[in-house]
Amino acid sequence: MHYIITYDKSGVKQQKQISQTDLQNGYQIWLDLENPTSEEISNIQEIFAIDANILKQYSSGVKKPQIRILENYIFTILLNIKFKTLQTLETEAVYLFFGKNWLITIHSSQINLKEKTRQIFENDKMVTESTIDILYYNILTIIVEEYEQVLTAIEIAMTDLEEKSLYQPSKKILVNLEGLSRQLIILRRYFWKIREIFNFLLYSQKESEDKNQKHTKYLKIIYDNVNELLDLIESHKDTINSIRELYIAYVSLQMNDTIKTLTIFSVILLPLTFITGFYGMNGIDLTNFFSLPSGLIMVLVIMGIILAVLIIFFRKKQWISQREYYDIEKDIKKGKKDKTINTSN
Repeated sequence: MHYIITYDKSGVKQQKQISQTDLQNGYQIWLDLENPTSEEISNIQEIFAIDANILKQYSSGVKKPQIRILENYIFTILLNIKFKTLQTLETEAVYLFFGKNWLITIHSSQINLKEKTRQIFENDKMVTESTIDILYYNILTIIVEEYEQVLTAIEIAMTDLEEKSLYQPSKKILVNLEGLSRQLIILRRYFWKIREIFNFLLYSQKESEDKNQKHTKYLKIIYDNVNELLDLIESHKDTINSIRELYIAYVSLQMNDTIKTLTIFSVILLPLTFITGFYGMNGIDLTNFFSLPSGLIMVLVIMGIILAVLIIFFRKKQWISQREYYDIEKDIKKGKKDKTINTSN
């Protein structure tokens, strides 16, 4: 399916076919192809003298962003990206051939450039009054602006995961965070390449003899938009790391609460277990408690020694006593007090 627009200062026209005479009459021509057939590809190759090796980029489904300067035109590949799931992104390539007075865009039917380009012609009269360069930059702007929607969708997904990490923590949250993190890595690498493309176009525009400030302005806007997208990606990466830390902290709190509950039960049962174990020892006569056998006295002495050794050990490890910390605090307070006295003197 193809869509042909020719325009000049007098207005915009839609055509069904295009020929060499249209190129010679001075019209600006935009040809949009959705899932083109092999016959349509052959026609544009013949009319616009496009290199067959370049057209193979489309037939082979290349999705690597790039820009190539050829003799009569500039070949560019950009990606249309959509957020599909927490684990995957949907990408479709847009192939642009930009010549002196003509522009060809090739893409799948999932990308609708016609409606958005119609709005450009209706709202911006400068497009019809300018060369095809402005339309080329506007289409590039349309593609780049949709990247912000992808990052917005990722941001919404991160907000949902943040709420779930507080109220419904599960291992699936970590898996989803890992998926979003990989998506951000892919987008960052892709935006780096996009920035290189627009940086190259800016440099080419500045070095050209015909220095058009309007063209440079469009490129600078797109270049700044890409830089803002890269900044958003870095911000989203920090947010993902914060959510991951929040999840780990919440799981640690849950574990601490569980250990605390088990410890409370252990403390309650420990004295009861000690009493039942002590009175369950052989050799103790509950009817005559004051006549203790020598074996029992020896056991009590050993238990006391073990208890004393453990207390000394725990104090050295500062598990049950923190006198050193208290002494330090006293020294600090004492030092402040002495300093106050010296100052007053």
